[in-house]
Amino acid sequence: MEALLNLWADFKPTLIETWRSVDNSLLGADSPLLLHPQSEADSPRHQHDSEDGRSYAEESDEERQSEAESPRDQTQFIDRGTNTEESDGTPHERTDPGHSGLSEWEEEEARQSVMLVFEEEIQDAYTDGPGCLIEAHDGVKPCIALTISSDLSAKIQKVIMSKREFEAEKVRAKARSEAVKKFSSELRTAKVKHQSRIASEEARQSVSDEEKSDKISSLRQELEMLELLSENMTAVKTNIELNLSARADGLAAAQAAVSAYLEDAFVYAQLSKPDAGASPEPVPEYDLQEEYQTLRDQMEEINGGPPAPQTLDTSDDHLRANKPVQTPAQEAMLHASTDLWHARERLREAQYRFESRDEIRREEYQQNIELEESGQPTLDISNEDFDCRWVKCITDMTRELIEAESAVEQAKIAAREAGLPCEDDGQSSCFADDADDGPDGPFRSGDPDTSEHVAAEPRVLDWFDSLVEAGDSEFMEAADVDDWECSEAGMSDSLSMVAQGSDRRRIDKWQQACRAEGAL
Repeated sequence: MEALLNLWADFKPTLIETWRSVDNSLLGADSPLLLHPQSEADSPRHQHDSEDGRSYAEESDEERQSEAESPRDQTQFIDRGTNTEESDGTPHERTDPGHSGLSEWEEEEARQSVMLVFEEEIQDAYTDGPGCLIEAHDGVKPCIALTISSDLSAKIQKVIMSKREFEAEKVRAKARSEAVKKFSSELRTAKVKHQSRIASEEARQSVSDEEKSDKISSLRQELEMLELLSENMTAVKTNIELNLSARADGLAAAQAAVSAYLEDAFVYAQLSKPDAGASPEPVPEYDLQEEYQTLRDQMEEINGGPPAPQTLDTSDDHLRANKPVQTPAQEAMLHASTDLWHARERLREAQYRFESRDEIRREEYQQNIELEESGQPTLDISNEDFDCRWVKCITDMTRELIEAESAVEQAKIAAREAGLPCEDDGQSSCFADDADDGPDGPFRSGDPDTSEHVAAEPRVLDWFDSLVEAGDSEFMEAADVDDWECSEAGMSDSLSMVAQGSDRRRIDKWQQACRAEGAL
């Protein structure tokens, strides 16, 4: 090692002069590799020569040898790593920054003289071997340098771009998050105001029911729009977080790729310890009873109150809800209710398909036309096949509707036998059942003797007895009617005032008045 150091001390002055004499003309005008050489007048060597008036060639060999002593010591320091002691145990003397004999600005100029700038990237400028630490010179003193392959260069450039993209995305995410936060606050305020306004409108008594209903409906529509905007802002916030997370993941992946090269180089140079390949720590296994007991002891020590149960009972019998045992009658009623619900669902589906048969037929006919125009196979070979198929479809729809209606009637009979009250399917909404009507109302469509049953009602018979003869105009009185706006219905149509909303209260009021007078 001592011989190598002496050889380097002798060789360094000549090497430095060779580097300082490099001119761009030697590289060629088209070379993509540019150096930053100092001019001869500004070089540290020229400054040193101008002080004593002698050129480098006029210096004696002893002076050059003396000047080379400092690099020898510095080289020894580099080879020893972080060791700052001489072989005899005395501290190694370091001077900073003047240990090279140059001032700070001279050292900076010297370092810039060996820096590289690429006009364009070429593959021949990189090493073909692995990335590793090698001996080099920074223009002032010997040092170590990292050899870079083309792949490592590409990965470093990717890290740079990923970092810039991440920083830009972080700035955008912060600005957008602030905007979303501000807008969400405005939405919350607007929703609270609308809810308060709706409550106040519902409590108002000074306006008509129609005006109140229109106002509340308008406010509820606006509130629904505000809810949709709030959900949209939640999606925007999630998108901002996902974009930032994606940029962060990309940066982490790029940095990991570069770190793999650096790890190989530093481990080979013994500047970093190799990966020992330690096995991951075992995942702890938690026991519910042990953790419960530990927490119980801690809480008892802290609170000093009555302790919790000694053990935690997690058995199924302990945690299962005590479901009441149903009687056979209750189970029969439950099964009857389920069967009736399924029967009614089947009837609704059958009614929908039967009532929509013409529309479905037109859609399929139009679909055949479009398929034929596009050259694709149609649902039917010809119009005759289409008509024949739809004759069968309508027959099947009709049969399904009849069977569904029959199934509902049978399910209703079974429900009545099980003691389940079931209202008539044709009964309008908002009509409360009368206690005297029985569980199914006055009209039992499922019974074969509906008309006889209605005619036998005592109230109906009393009403017939109270009527005057229709042809006796002498005893006819003016009909007591309550005029209001209404629309006429055709022979095959039906309308229900119950479905009109606010008019339902007028019907109920009239009914109560009649009952109070004993008319019903």
